[in-house]
Amino acid sequence: MLTLRDQQCIVQYEDKYKFNSLLCGPLLLKIIIRTVTGNSRVAIPAIRSRMNDIDAYEAEVEGNVEIIAEFFAEHMEQLKAYGAILDNPMEILFKGLLSVPCEEFHHYIRAKKTCTIMRV
Repeated sequence: MLTLRDQQCIVQYEDKYKFNSLLCGPLLLKIIIRTVTGNSRVAIPAIRSRMNDIDAYEAEVEGNVEIIAEFFAEHMEQLKAYGAILDNPMEILFKGLLSVPCEEFHHYIRAKKTCTIMRV
């Protein structure tokens, strides 16, 4: 699944993969590969670094929990696409959620974190 940002990058090449309003799948795939993917030796550490800064991202989106969860899911999918893993995905997710400025939400997330840790 392509993110909105990736879709916007690809739209500019529409004349390369559409003919008479018909989509040519193989050409679209080539555009996607050329445009969206990058060098995995560079991309994987960059994705991990961005995920580790999830609390800074929280500030950018002003505590919007849905956007934080989307950010986390997108980055996990990117890592998965490269065949990479993250040692502590739940810790990173909880780090982002616990940086949301709402004490009641903190209480809820801390309880969820405790339940998750106890299950592992």
